[in-house]
Amino acid sequence: MLVAATVLWLGEFVWFRSPEPQAEVRKPASFAVVSGAIIGSIALSIALRAAAMGPIPDRWLSLSTTTGAVCAVLGAVLRYWAIHELGPAFSRTVTVRADQALASKGPYRMLRHPLYLGLLLLTTGISLFIGSLLGLLLTLVALPLALHLRIVEEERLMEEVIGDRYRTWKQDRYRLIPYLY
Repeated sequence: MLVAATVLWLGEFVWFRSPEPQAEVRKPASFAVVSGAIIGSIALSIALRAAAMGPIPDRWLSLSTTTGAVCAVLGAVLRYWAIHELGPAFSRTVTVRADQALASKGPYRMLRHPLYLGLLLLTTGISLFIGSLLGLLLTLVALPLALHLRIVEEERLMEEVIGDRYRTWKQDRYRLIPYLY
């Protein structure tokens, strides 16, 4: 199940390519921060597990791997759903056009950033599956911080370029996690 989720996730880069930049504003700086947090937390989870440093106890490992695989699959499904709802507006860089439509269907009915929640679920799921408690803790610290930077950058740009239409749209949606943030 984890292999399928990982293939789906990586396949996203083949099946959903970012369009050529035609937007009025484009700021890709946070892409490297988020990518680094993802790659770093997964790599460190693998290294720590291999070195037997901070492993999830054996009695919890079966639950950890199952929960991790389910989280990863849910994250991949959420990402594909959100990409589908964004349609041509999907991009891996922070790209905003003044006339762009604001997605309000599917996961965008409740969330402003379901793509990032999908990343969080995927990466957390992989760390859980690997079975490194220290790697999981790193993932749960580094990735939310990186995603927060990305979200702040994106929302600032949306407010600058789209203005009141975006401010009104975002009032009815949670930022990342329903009922919490």
